[in-house]
Amino acid sequence: MKERLLNGELTLDEVLLEAIRRSLPAARRLMLMGLKRVDRRLRDERDKARYESRGSAPREVETRFGTVRLRRRRYWDRQEQRIVFLLDEWLERTGEEEAGEAG
Repeated sequence: MKERLLNGELTLDEVLLEAIRRSLPAARRLMLMGLKRVDRRLRDERDKARYESRGSAPREVETRFGTVRLRRRRYWDRQEQRIVFLLDEWLERTGEEEAGEAG
């Protein structure tokens, strides 16, 4: 790529786009690490009398960097009598991009 740039075969815009393309996997890994950290914090700080842990389930989150796949914790909400995902609720409150269930 460097030779092609020096030979005038690539524009700086093409170089920038290639740099962005190459950085996306690392950005997705960082996003995954952040989501896992939030999920752990929500687990540790939840109202344990209200939310009973019920394992985990897959999720796909659409981010600016592409799709991030993770497993997030599932809880039984004793007050509402339903299954909830505290990470999903956190994502909705913080205005993150749309997310869909993993298949």
